[in-house]
Amino acid sequence: MNSAVIAAAALNPELLQPIKDRYEIWQRRLETTESDPVAATVTRLASDGLFFCELFGFAPLTEEMKADVLNYMMNLVTREKE
Repeated sequence: MNSAVIAAAALNPELLQPIKDRYEIWQRRLETTESDPVAATVTRLASDGLFFCELFGFAPLTEEMKADVLNYMMNLVTREKE
């Protein structure tokens, strides 16, 4: 699927519309339901970065570092809910 998304972006960007639509829904949900929509958005963007880091092998993280990063992001978005 990852290769298909990249190929679609390069060759036929219209094929990405369903994914773009889904991201718009997620973003609106973050902005309207989270107690800290900025922290939630930063976490979403960081998650996208982690995904592409792993997809392309850009300075891949160790499993321990990845777990620490994911825990940090979860703490960021749940800190006010505790």
